[in-house]
Order: sequence, then structure tokens, then C-alpha cells
Amino acid sequence: MELKERLVQLRKDHGLSQNDLAEKLNVSRQAISRWEQGTVVPSSDNLIFLSQLYGITLDELICGQTQPKEEHDSEKKVGAISEENTQSLSKKAWQCKKAALILVCILLISAICGLVATFVEKREVYPMDTLEKDYIDLTTAGNISGHW
Repeated sequence: MELKERLVQLRKDHGLSQNDLAEKLNVSRQAISRWEQGTVVPSSDNLIFLSQLYGITLDELICGQTQPKEEHDSEKKVGAISEENTQSLSKKAWQCKKAALILVCILLISAICGLVATFVEKREVYPMDTLEKDYIDLTTAGNISGHW
């Protein structure tokens, strides 16, 4: 059985509509539909949420591998997840993604500022009224620069 078929079967076995499941996972009903049609594969976060919601391992969800009955029952009890926990996990995942995005933006802005600062030349500007002479003596200027 393929993943898309397992997703449909598990959802129906747990008495959930596509809308119900979408609300629990904080995704659209269309996303659930695309998973079940096999046009899109759920993200790793969503696969984890699904395995916890259905009380099965990721191997069972993705590959269809089953464990001996007594192990499966104990994991089902331990792995069962409430709607509250599902929403909490989904919010935490969103917060982590948001924090990572902000960090990447800060790093990019810092890198750009660093590059700009590196390539901008620092020049000293002297206002004309602060100059002591109205002319430049090229004979002394040559000695200072070392070209004479």
C-alpha cells in the first residue's frame, strides 16, 4: 500500500474528515487532499504529527511496516496525541521557522552592511575656508609623496 492510500485509510479509521484533519494539523483541506491523491508528500513535520496523531511509528506511516501487536498497542497508548498537543507542536514548529527566518534576514543584512563598509573608501574632506594657503606648492608636495 502506498503512502497516499495509508493516509486515506488512517484518516477514515480514526473517523476524521479531511477538514477535521486539516484543523488538527493547521493546514488547508486542499493540502490533505493533495497528500491523499499523491500529488504532494507531507512535510517531515506533518509526517511526525500524523504518526503521533494516529499512534503509529514513522516507519508504519511511511513504509507500511508493522510491529508485533503488543509493541504496537503500547506505542499507540504512549504515542496518542491530543488535539491540544498537536496544535502546540504546530505552533512551536511555526515559531522555530519564524525565528530561523528572522535570523537569516539579520545575517544577510549584516553581510551586506559588511560588504558595503569594506568597499566604501574613507576620504577626509577639508572645507576651503580652513586651508592656510590659497595655492598648493607642488615642489613640497612631490617630496611628501615620495615620487620625486
